[in-house]
Amino acid sequence: MLNNIKDIGVIYEDSDLVVLDKPAGLVINAAETQKDNITLQDLIAVSDLLEEDTEYSEFRDRSGIVHRLDKDTSGIIIVAKTRESFENLQEQFKSRKVHKIYLALVYGVIKDLTVGETFEINAPIGRNPKNRQRFAIVESGKEAATKFKLIKIINSKSDGKFSLLECYPKTGRTHQIRVHLTALGNSVVGDFLYSGKTRGKRDRHIFTRQFLHANKIEFLHPITGELLKLESKLPADLSNVLDYLST
Repeated sequence: MLNNIKDIGVIYEDSDLVVLDKPAGLVINAAETQKDNITLQDLIAVSDLLEEDTEYSEFRDRSGIVHRLDKDTSGIIIVAKTRESFENLQEQFKSRKVHKIYLALVYGVIKDLTVGETFEINAPIGRNPKNRQRFAIVESGKEAATKFKLIKIINSKSDGKFSLLECYPKTGRTHQIRVHLTALGNSVVGDFLYSGKTRGKRDRHIFTRQFLHANKIEFLHPITGELLKLESKLPADLSNVLDYLST
């Protein structure tokens, strides 16, 4: 269990922002539903990471956290240390000037796709009317677009075929990558919310969490304007999954 913000790996840091290497299992935002869990917001609250901000602001309300990652997704998360940096970075996200790459391992193979090829899914996402804990492609949902690139096909002798993908979300909807891949028929490995109970029960001995990792990000430094290109290496638990399936 994490008890200090310093327990989280740092990818980049200066006086204006810090880019953290979030471990899987860490919830980002404090909420009533998370009162029994230590969240990233909780860790920031008891640190001296942020500048003092006595007036109410979204910067203070969100503890400088610029964007989201699901609890069981690992990788890059940006925290602004000042209100000026926070507002600049949020505007970059809203205007789609931030470029993110995720790594995802999915069940099966993508039909008619060869290694190195790309495809894109443009389909609106909203709450699943049959299960409010899940999201789905729904006509009344918000615009959502994700580009994918096939990196590798793994043919496991005991567990079947899998595809390793790079995912380039063009919008930032909740569970976007997971929903789009599920709709394609190739849900994220270890994603027990979307891959179904039968598959989940069968595969829990191999996959302890969803194989989704925020791998790379590009954005402009909020103060200097310098282009930052940052990377989070695949964590050991996901590397071990690839090794297991490849043997």
